[in-house]
Amino acid sequence: MLDFQRNGYAVFAVEYPGYGLNKGTPTETGIYATTKIALKYKQETLVVSPKSIIAYGRSLGGGSAVALAAQESIGGLILESAFTSAFRVVTRVRLLPFDKFDNLGKISTVKCPVLVIHGEDGRIVPLAHGKSLYEAIPNRKQELWVKFTGHNDLLDWAGPSYWESLSEFTQGLD
Repeated sequence: MLDFQRNGYAVFAVEYPGYGLNKGTPTETGIYATTKIALKYKQETLVVSPKSIIAYGRSLGGGSAVALAAQESIGGLILESAFTSAFRVVTRVRLLPFDKFDNLGKISTVKCPVLVIHGEDGRIVPLAHGKSLYEAIPNRKQELWVKFTGHNDLLDWAGPSYWESLSEFTQGLD
């Protein structure tokens, strides 16, 4: 998060139940609820305009970011190393009703602009996930595919192109 602050972005990070200092058991429903509570706090307590909020989801965080952008009016959505759904990381088959964090099923309802960032050599979450999400976005979208990088070293390999893509994306928002 410090990299984002150093590059001029204000960060409001959310810890899901069962992660970090947030006690509890991590569930899909709990993660979505925590994200909505954080949005409500930003809007009502910090008095931040919804259009100035950009949801950023990396990996598992992509699930809550996509769900939030699909249900709420926000300024933008950034997905980094996000998957199409949790089960499709291990199998290409959709497993209803067990398919958790169905980002591919929700992304088509997102109305705000979306930036998809993904490493081309991802083994944890292959590039095909990022490309499938990108192709399913119905509105303004931008992509950054980073060569020679996987899931956890994307920022190291992307270098200045990462921040240039974020700057281009955020400057183009209403």
